[in-house]
Amino acid sequence: IRDFDNPREWGVWYLGGNPIEPPVMNFDDAYIPALIYNNHAYIVTNDAANKLKSQSYRQNIIPVDEFLPATFTYSEHPRKDLHFFTRNIKAMASKKEVIKQTSTAETSQTSRFANDELFKTGDWDAWVERWIHPVARTKQWDLILDEPIDNLITFPLFTEEFCEVVIQEAEKNARWEQKRHDFYPTVDTLLSTFGFDDIYNRVLREFVYPAAIFFWHLDGNQWPQMNAENFMVKYTMDAQGHLNLHHDFSAITALLTLNKDFTGGGTYFSKQKKTHIGPVGEISIHPGAITHRHGGRPIHSGKRYIIVSFCNKP
Repeated sequence: IRDFDNPREWGVWYLGGNPIEPPVMNFDDAYIPALIYNNHAYIVTNDAANKLKSQSYRQNIIPVDEFLPATFTYSEHPRKDLHFFTRNIKAMASKKEVIKQTSTAETSQTSRFANDELFKTGDWDAWVERWIHPVARTKQWDLILDEPIDNLITFPLFTEEFCEVVIQEAEKNARWEQKRHDFYPTVDTLLSTFGFDDIYNRVLREFVYPAAIFFWHLDGNQWPQMNAENFMVKYTMDAQGHLNLHHDFSAITALLTLNKDFTGGGTYFSKQKKTHIGPVGEISIHPGAITHRHGGRPIHSGKRYIIVSFCNKP
């Protein structure tokens, strides 16, 4: 203990945590921990980091709460199976937690998926069969693509079940914003805020991009590799019920209809002087930056949900 009389001699300093056993030694505002769990934050010196790197943790999967105390110089870990670690780390902990837990089991708002099945893509073929519309799965573009408005193509992409579930997921776990776009803001949320962006991008690459490439005869290897900004838009009577006329910052824009529990609404194209409201699960695709200036017509009741993708070549 004499080597540690000066509390500045340390390798790991805990800024927060829950002591499990009494301290080895107390100082005015710090202490030498024996066993400390729930490590909220800590500082590690270069010397201590090198010592930790030399430990055999790579061959032994172990939680950090168990690993660090097993390396402490001044205390022996109660778990005998961890005594193969070298005890060469001097640890200190602040008595007043700098970083601490602010929630309890009763107040925690840990996010959980509303429907786990939506995120289980390990068997991609099974996922496609569950959520993708049977018509889209054929990929017979010359037979399944419709053109209700000049140079706007549509086809059924998702099942109605998917549309219902993805709305539930967004309402439960997404982070909705109102000022994400500079010029034509919408009440929307990026699909990434509830962990669905990668899956949706995979659907775009497999179904949406090939449809656009087929219809517009797009040449070059960049079209299949387009990047997309994917977000869900919500139109409500008490927040935002419409969207002004505008062009998108995209090569092509894809819009997925998610529900029908509203009146009014739809996407109005000013040059074509037509409004499009697709059935649930249908995706529409149109040029973004030019030719198809459009806006969201006001809803009269209910809520309108859509997923929009701004797609651009890399």
